[in-house]
Amino acid sequence: GDLFTAAGSDIAVARFNQDGTLDPGLNGEGWVFINLYISDDKGMAAVIQPDEKLVLAGTVNFGSGVDVGLARYNWNGTLDTSFYGDGKLVTAVNSFDEAVHALLYQADGSLVVAGAVNNGVNDDFAALRYTSTGSLDPTFDIDGVAVFDYGLAADAAYAVVLLSDGKIL
Repeated sequence: GDLFTAAGSDIAVARFNQDGTLDPGLNGEGWVFINLYISDDKGMAAVIQPDEKLVLAGTVNFGSGVDVGLARYNWNGTLDTSFYGDGKLVTAVNSFDEAVHALLYQADGSLVVAGAVNNGVNDDFAALRYTSTGSLDPTFDIDGVAVFDYGLAADAAYAVVLLSDGKIL
């Protein structure tokens, strides 16, 4: 969900026990607000890694464009500072808008974000892969960002799956 503040909106995350009560093991309250940047943040996808760290993917709106945002939290709700130095990052693919629709965790710790990148006219299909420390993975389409224009008015990825042979679908 979103929390609206004077500066925009933040991402709200809550963790519940099996009986539906808030789990105070998350941030002492059962919920945490994530401010990726002083802007309008929207959470769009999440994964729990095998080490129980929570990774959230969404968008950050600076007013001049929408960019990809990621944050990684420890099980107790604190930012994981081993991820990009402070636990969160923002990626601008170009000077136009990006969209985030899905997130995938790979066994080597890599994270794949699926969505769209606007080319100034319409959206193109996009996938971004980050290393386990939060940097774009240069072994993935040279710069960590794969963008495809299928020639349609608008292209976008809404899901991402890891196949048994290691390929990303």
